[in-house]
Amino acid sequence: SGLHWIDLGISGLNSQAQTMDDAVHNAAPRSVGEPLPAPEIHPDDLKLMIEWMNTQELDEVGNELIHEAQDLIHA
Repeated sequence: SGLHWIDLGISGLNSQAQTMDDAVHNAAPRSVGEPLPAPEIHPDDLKLMIEWMNTQELDEVGNELIHEAQDLIHA
């Protein structure tokens, strides 16, 4: 699931995005008709996920996604 999280949000890397800790802390049900939030990832959250994913056994596709995410962090 970590790879899916990275894959969905990697195009939305944004230093102004809410961190996952803040998002969980401030979570509340949406009102009827309220739009879905944009999938954005704060760079600090991406770094934490990359560190954790590097401890897992990944296939070739997973490794490529991690390398792509690392390149974004260092860009």
